[in-house]
Amino acid sequence: MFLSTFLAARMKKLPASRKEATHQKAETILKKKLTGISSKYTEADMLKLIQDLETHQIELQIQTEELRLAKEQAEMASGRYAELYFFAPSGFFTLNEKGEIIELNQYAAQLLNKDRRELKNSRLGSFISDDTRLVFNHFLDKTVHSKIRETCEVILSIEGSNPVYVTLTGMNVETGKLCFVAMADVTTRKLAEQALQESEDKYRLLVENSYDIIYTANSRGVLTFVSASWTRLLGHPAEQVVGKSFSEFLHPDVIAEAFGWLEQGLAIGERQDSIEYRVKHADGSCRWHTSSFVAIKDLKGEVLGFEGIARDITKRKQAEELIKLRNEEIARLTAETHLSKIKERFITIASHEIRTPLAIIMAATETLMAYRDKMADEQITHRLNTIKEQVKRMSLLMGNVIDMMKNKEEILSFDPELSDLAAFIRAVVKECNRSVTNQQEITFESEAVAVLFNFDKRLMRYIIKNLLLNIAKSASPDSEIRISLFNDQHQVQIKVSDGGTLSTPAGDDRENNGYNIVSAIDNMEGTTLGLVIDKQAIEKHGGTVTAERNNGRATGYVLSLPVHNYL
Repeated sequence: MFLSTFLAARMKKLPASRKEATHQKAETILKKKLTGISSKYTEADMLKLIQDLETHQIELQIQTEELRLAKEQAEMASGRYAELYFFAPSGFFTLNEKGEIIELNQYAAQLLNKDRRELKNSRLGSFISDDTRLVFNHFLDKTVHSKIRETCEVILSIEGSNPVYVTLTGMNVETGKLCFVAMADVTTRKLAEQALQESEDKYRLLVENSYDIIYTANSRGVLTFVSASWTRLLGHPAEQVVGKSFSEFLHPDVIAEAFGWLEQGLAIGERQDSIEYRVKHADGSCRWHTSSFVAIKDLKGEVLGFEGIARDITKRKQAEELIKLRNEEIARLTAETHLSKIKERFITIASHEIRTPLAIIMAATETLMAYRDKMADEQITHRLNTIKEQVKRMSLLMGNVIDMMKNKEEILSFDPELSDLAAFIRAVVKECNRSVTNQQEITFESEAVAVLFNFDKRLMRYIIKNLLLNIAKSASPDSEIRISLFNDQHQVQIKVSDGGTLSTPAGDDRENNGYNIVSAIDNMEGTTLGLVIDKQAIEKHGGTVTAERNNGRATGYVLSLPVHNYL
């Protein structure tokens, strides 16, 4: 009964004609079995058998459903992988042993610049450049006949397109029959590598052929690279230099200073330029170098070392030293020539200046000797005073001559010291008051009680004495000679006049205002031997002198000294 019900349920799932035929066949078989079974089994046995059959039927149904679900999942996965294969950003090929394309994805067709359907059964090798086809053939042979993954790089040569650099990775599917090949476009990378290589070659060429030394070192100053110019300029083979401290090649006198430059450059991280120093050549001699370097930093800004360029400036330094020596020689010769001219002028002036008082003394003496008995006491006294004045004048002239005849170093030396200029002038005025006639009194006035100033006392005494005496010569015997001292933020001025108080100059108040030192002294009335010394002395102080005139006659002189000496 149960068996009949089970078979009827199963028959419902079949087509009508097939169900009928199957049903009849099953009943015939069942009757035969039941005929033999009914005699061997009881009804209880039959029921148990039917129950087992129904259980087995349910198990078969569960397994069938599981198989169906597995098939659907497999089909879905297969579809996903097919899409992934077809639209992958890399080219995929299935090739036979001849290199013919059995299957390929869309990106592979794009790389070959043809329709996918047209590419099937064509040879992949026909798209490979002549330069790399042998590489491809070797790759294909190894991939098809071995189980090892193979790779190579080739160039696709496609009509109407630029060369495409690709990497091929192959794997055997069925030995001797098929293989899978993945193709990746590496054109951008290869072009970048080529550009980088060209740049490296270019700069390597520059480094190797540069006359200057190019170097790198770590933060401790140990050289990590030197260009070939090191050997050309300093004689040491490059391999003997790398790995050593740069200090080993410096002159001992500059090592400490060089480490100071290095520490400063690494600390501030800025470029250090035009550092000049001496280095040791392999032959034991020294060379002058100038160097510029900059710190090398990592991405975090940490200093790793430094790199720089060094240039040999030995010839320049030698030229500078030669120029210096020649300039010194020129200066020496110029000074000697200048001194010689001064001495010649001294001799010319001295011969005139000495003859004049001698002639006056001679005349006064002869007059006294011839007419003394007939002369009054006042006349005799006058003649004697004249002789006395001329003797004093000759004494002063002889002192100037002696000064001039001293060695040139003493004459031209300049030894300023900080002192009170006002007090110094007062002392000089006292000396001069004893050197002129009693009728000519020299007075001194100053705006300030004390004026601190840097000046050479020996030269300043020459200047003041000779200016006073020059004014005294051209002034009337009973005139007053006045010397005044002014100072402001710009200059210190010493003014000498033969009467009255000179006002502070205001641009055009004096004739010949702005005379330089040469013209002012050369145009002084009654130029004396001492005025030549004045010229040198004023130049040493960096000053100028101008003349004040009245009716063509010099009535005063203004000595101006620059403010940088005034404290």
